[in-house]
Amino acid sequence: LYILILLICALFYWLIWRAMRRPVTTGIEGMIGGVAQVIQDGKGTGKVFFKGEIWDVICAEDLAVGESVEITGLERMKLLVRK
Repeated sequence: LYILILLICALFYWLIWRAMRRPVTTGIEGMIGGVAQVIQDGKGTGKVFFKGEIWDVICAEDLAVGESVEITGLERMKLLVRK
């Protein structure tokens, strides 16, 4: 009986340890490095589509519709992106 309890505890410990080592996939940490599609162009600003959502963006370069951009950060609910 004690061996069975020990094995069950070891299994749960291993599952929890494995889950804690996974990379963050939510919040801004999960967005940085992601690739978004430009859906509205502009000079240094625009809108992108990322994971089912539309975001306002700020970019140092001009954006064109259809381009892919990489997310580098978040500032006042606007994504910071680069080509």
